[in-house]
Amino acid sequence: MVSQQDFDASLTNVKQLESNIRAAEANIRSAQQTAQSNEYQIKSAEASLKEINTTLKRTTIYATMSGILSKLNVEKGERVVGTSMMAGTEIMRIADLKYMEVQVEVTENDLPRIALGQTTVIEIDAYLDRKFTGKVVEIAHTANNLISSATGSVNLTTDQVTNFIVTIDIDQSSYKDLIKPGKPYPFRPGMSASVEILTNTVDKVVSVSIQAVGTRDKEEKKDAPKKEEKVNEEESSAASVAGFDDLLEVVFVAMPGDTVAQRTVKTGIQDDDYIQILEGLKEGEEVVIGPYAAVSRKAGIRVEKSPETKEDKDKKEEKRSRGESRSGG
Repeated sequence: MVSQQDFDASLTNVKQLESNIRAAEANIRSAQQTAQSNEYQIKSAEASLKEINTTLKRTTIYATMSGILSKLNVEKGERVVGTSMMAGTEIMRIADLKYMEVQVEVTENDLPRIALGQTTVIEIDAYLDRKFTGKVVEIAHTANNLISSATGSVNLTTDQVTNFIVTIDIDQSSYKDLIKPGKPYPFRPGMSASVEILTNTVDKVVSVSIQAVGTRDKEEKKDAPKKEEKVNEEESSAASVAGFDDLLEVVFVAMPGDTVAQRTVKTGIQDDDYIQILEGLKEGEEVVIGPYAAVSRKAGIRVEKSPETKEDKDKKEEKRSRGESRSGG
């Protein structure tokens, strides 16, 4: 039994203590949030420090590879632009001249015949009468002369020639003899070169100079004396292989008495100098190369064999050493 006054005093004291507990709990939560906020501030400071260190590192430029300084656009003390809102300034170019490549333009008509890994013959203007070997390592998927408009569409004109860039690695063994003390790099970036890509190769075949092969209309054969049916079938087959139904491929073969006879042939692949003979000629037979105007009129005329020039001998020797006929682009 207590008085009402004592009861009210005790109840007030209890409520005050409960209020103190809630205040203490609120202070704890506030302290925890302050600690968490301080952690975020620490992480933000660390991120700012990392950004500053990255920016500091960018004040010193490091090469990503070893090589020769082939081009220097900016000298020491000159200003460069390198902000995120503007294109950067090219300071220098570093090249590894031990590994050189050639980039050539190939028309869209020749592109389907080119494949990765094909062998190439490279002629560099700085080295006359010298050929180097290489290999196709990259073929562009987009033409190098396509012009994109602001809307993203491609603009082409009717007279525009479409070319694709083909990259070729030069075989180091083909120019090993050019590497000398004081001259370790025989090639320089920007040199001019021409490339022959070997799209097809056959070995040990009968071939003649490309100048020795001509064409004839089938109508001319109708006026000539009829021969065996087998000959007509061979001529038809040869014309079909050539891709011209109304034309025959012929050569003029040297005959006894210094005369020539027309022979229908069936041809295969060819390069700039020679063409493969599949049918119609045997190895060792002599064919007439020129002057073509003299032998193109009719067979049976007398001919005179001219002395073999040094250039002809060199080509023949090169052909014999290769023992092959090539088709290139």
